[in-house]
Formats: sequence, structure tokens, C-alpha cells
Amino acid sequence: KQKGKDPFGNVLFLAGRCVAAARKVQQSCLKEIHKRAEQRLKKDRYWGDGAEGSLARPYRMEKTTLTLAWLGRRWPGSFDTLSFALQDKDVWIRVAAARAFGQLGDSRAVELLLKALHGEDGYVREAAAQALGRLGDNRAVEPLRQVAPHDEDKDVRQAAAEALEEIERR
Repeated sequence: KQKGKDPFGNVLFLAGRCVAAARKVQQSCLKEIHKRAEQRLKKDRYWGDGAEGSLARPYRMEKTTLTLAWLGRRWPGSFDTLSFALQDKDVWIRVAAARAFGQLGDSRAVELLLKALHGEDGYVREAAAQALGRLGDNRAVEPLRQVAPHDEDKDVRQAAAEALEEIERR
């Protein structure tokens, strides 16, 4: 300490300002990434009519929704975006959204995934079962027990059985 000056206090003050500025920049960057991922998801909805496009499209949407899942841990708007995506008319968007919810680990998604578990498309039901297993929420046990032996699609039955095992291991 020199004649009434506290250099440690100055360092703390500067460090605090740096952290505040970094948080502001981080939020700005996350907002921009979320905006671009949301735009890509909307664009993918209409992308690829040919045979090549139909194969590449699910992969691109998977990357987009996984990005939204990653953002969901850091940006609250991603949950709402994935909620809308899970109700989209496009099967592959719903599949990717269900998988992203499994990655996200947010128990708010359980009710949405349970609804998808009883939907009309087998790919979506399978992805919903897998996501419910990853979430490990006990609210999914009874619906998964009903689906595991009775679903018309063997992949859905298998995914439901594996999800039940995953939940019971926790």
C-alpha cells in the first residue's frame, strides 16, 4: 500500500470490469449463434427435394438442433425453439428436436417428449423414447412400459425398453 492507495483493490476493480465485459460479449455471441441456428432450422425445413438432399438434410438438421441443445444450456430461448421444432410438420425436424432435448437434459421437455412418444411417426417415437431415457425422469416410466411391448415399430419397442433400463439404472 502506497500513501492511501490500494493496488490490490485497483486490480480487483479492473478484474471485475473485465468479467462484466466478457459476460456481455458472451451473451451477445450466444444470442447471435442462437439466431443463426434458428434461421438454419427454418431454412432446412425447405431444403433438399432431390435424393441427395433427402439424405443430407437430416444430418444438417441434426447438427443444427444439437447446436440448439448446446445453446439451451447457455441461452434460454433455445428451449422454446426446440419446443416448436418438436411440433413441426417435418418428420426430420421433429426427430432432431427430440434428440436435442435428450442432449439438453432439461426436465421441462418430458411432457413434450411423452406426447411425441405417442405420435404417428416411428422415427419420432423412437427418438422421443431415446431422449426420455437420457433424461431419466420417472414420469416417463409408465408410458415407456406401455410402449415397449405394444408399439407397432420394433425399433420404437427396443428404444423404449432401453430407455426403461437407463432410467431404472439411475
